[in-house]
This record gives sequence, C-alpha cells and structure tokens, in this order.
Amino acid sequence: ENYDPDADINDGSCIYAENDDHYLVFDGDDDEVKVLGDGFISGNEPRSISVWADGYNGNIVALGDGNTTNKRFSILIVSDRQVLIIGESNDWATGYYLTQNQMTHLVVTHDGTDVKLYANGEFQGSASKTYDTDSSTPIMIGTNTDNRNDEYFNGVIDNVSIWKTALTDSDIQSLYQNQNNVWGVSNEENLIGYWTFDEGSGTTLIDHSGNINHGIIDGAIWERDITSLPHSESILAYYPFNGNTNDESGNDLHGTLSGNVTLTSDENGNPESAYYFPGNNGSYINIINSNIPLDTSSFTISTMVKADDNNDRHLFGHGISSGNQGLHTRFQSNGTMRYGFWNNDYDIPLGDLDISSWHNYVFVY
Repeated sequence: ENYDPDADINDGSCIYAENDDHYLVFDGDDDEVKVLGDGFISGNEPRSISVWADGYNGNIVALGDGNTTNKRFSILIVSDRQVLIIGESNDWATGYYLTQNQMTHLVVTHDGTDVKLYANGEFQGSASKTYDTDSSTPIMIGTNTDNRNDEYFNGVIDNVSIWKTALTDSDIQSLYQNQNNVWGVSNEENLIGYWTFDEGSGTTLIDHSGNINHGIIDGAIWERDITSLPHSESILAYYPFNGNTNDESGNDLHGTLSGNVTLTSDENGNPESAYYFPGNNGSYINIINSNIPLDTSSFTISTMVKADDNNDRHLFGHGISSGNQGLHTRFQSNGTMRYGFWNNDYDIPLGDLDISSWHNYVFVY
C-alpha cells in the first residue's frame, strides 16, 4: 500500500493493500459515509453526481439541507426502485427504475436550468428545475443530509464522483465505459471529489481527486466486487456473509444455518461479516443443491479462516463420506491439513503457519 491520504494530486500510480475492486454495503438502518466540509455546491450552481449502485429505499448521495424546502439535492431510490431527484419540495420522479440485483451507473446533471438523468450512459429524461442548495453541510453517501431514519439506503454503492459542472453526453459515456474513471473527462478541473471505494478495509473513504475530501464510514461494510476477479463468469457461488448466508453470485445457492453458528467480525474487523462455528455437532451451514459440480469437474474453492485449534475440524464437505464420493478438507491434530476425496485424499504439512490468525486458503482440483 502506497497511497498518501494527504496528497493533493493523483497520478494514478497508487495502490491499496487489498489490491482489488470493492464496494460498500449499506444496511438501510443506520449506515452512512460523511464527507466533512462545506462550500461543495451552492444555490443553483451547475453540478453532476456519478455513482454505481444497486438497492432501494434511501438516498444514494445527498447534498445540502434535507429538512428545508429547496435546500437539498440528492438521488433517492424508493421502494419500487424508481429513481427520484430530491430538491426538498422541489422533486422530480424520473420514471426510471433500477434493475434488481444489477449494478447501474447513474449520472445526474444540472446546468442551472434543467436536471437530467443518465443510466448506463444513456439519457433517460430531464425536468426544468431551479435549486437553492445549502452549501454549509457535508456530503452524505447512503443517507439524507439530516440523517432521516427512513432514508438510509439499503443496497450497495461504488465509485462516486461529484462535479461543479454539468457533464456532457460524451463525458458521461466516458465515465460509463471506463467504470467511472474520471481521468480524461473534459472537466477534471471542476471535480469536487472522486471516491473509488477500493480500500477494502478501514473507516476512511479516500478522495482521489486531490482535494482531500475524504469520507468517514459509519457502519457500511466492505465487500469485494467479484465481477472484477479473473474468471468471474465461472464463479459458482459467493458467500460474503453480509449478515446472512446468501449466495451473491446470482446463482441462488443460498445456505441455511444450523445449530449454534453465530455472526462475528471478519479479517478486516467488519462486524457481522463472518461466521463463528463452535465445533459441536449440528453447528454448520448447509447448502442444498444437487447441481453443484464438485465431483469430476475442475474447481477452485477460496475461503478466509481463523481457527481456535487443529483438533480434526472440517472446513467444508460435499457428497457422501464413502469411497471416492465425497470432497472434504479439515485441520488435523498432527499439524497438517487434509484435502481431497474420501479414501483418496492427502495431508498437507502446515509447518509454522499460525492457524489462529486469519489466512486465505485456496483449494484447487
């Protein structure tokens, strides 16, 4: 990791320790990101907000005072997933609806006369509006500017950029085609903040614009963007454990809890983002699906694990424990890890590896 949060210029060479694409998950109850400061957007000044999101029931990005008529400017998603542009009693129901379980690139622009909405690079409509946005408040991501309990966003947010100009059609196409990468857009000098969401850990959302408008993360959970991983089209199942055992690959291979399995913090300290197994009979996660091809097909299984001990505890199993018909892996009391099929497995020496610390174990066949 070599990113300097105090830098006032970004030449694109900096990386994070996680070195992967990530986004933030907001629970719809109290999660938010606050960008402290003021003077971001004032009155009827031109502005643009660009963001990738999927979810409903709350504000994605909000500027101004959310409790005073015409002092607010925000992107709000309601329960039926329609996108609303809120000016606080000066609102616009766009008629555009987010597709469920799919990240959508949204851009809202205002040139002082008309507010426009773009989705995935395409113009969706416009309305004539005059705003008087309050510039004395922070930028809020995932909630309204006055933290209304009924306007916390339920979903995922990634790649936010805010501009003090109305972006052109070509600018918006460039943002969409380049996954919201702002460098090369014609109005870079009017960039207020650029948050890539790639930190992967911690409570600071770093501004890459060079303006040092970093955000403070409160409650939202980091998650890796699996679509950016190699061979993402071949992912069979993905369990980030965001408070549940749902498969987020899109294949609906959801798990069911049994016994005394409880939520705990993950390797990055994110609460309720991992599961603790007490090691007694009947405590496991069960995934019932006869079409999981972990028998004669090639596959890779990757997992983060921290173990209390090495007393012959299984990490996972599949199939039946007979002959060559069941896949399994477990820590062994002799300091090895057993992996393979029943009666056709082998023991891998772990050496000095401290299994009581978090490690990424990858199993390949």
